[in-house]
Amino acid sequence: AAVLQHAAAHPALAEPRDTPALLSALRAAGVLAPDATDSLLQSHALMLGRGLDCTLDQRPRLVAPDAALDAARAVISAACRGQGLHFS
Repeated sequence: AAVLQHAAAHPALAEPRDTPALLSALRAAGVLAPDATDSLLQSHALMLGRGLDCTLDQRPRLVAPDAALDAARAVISAACRGQGLHFS
């Protein structure tokens, strides 16, 4: 949503295709603060890793909640709210 909202003012946001590159482009454009971007990149890596672990083990992509996963979800939820996106 942030990419779509800010791409007209920052055309470089339309170039990246993967999530880490999009987050980095949002940081470079000044849309996301560096510390928020770092937290989002770490959260993305954690969730992607958990999903890939399931794929490699040939398990459904259902991961038991734990403190790290809860923290990653909180970071992402806060970033969404910060961009005006509210999910129930």
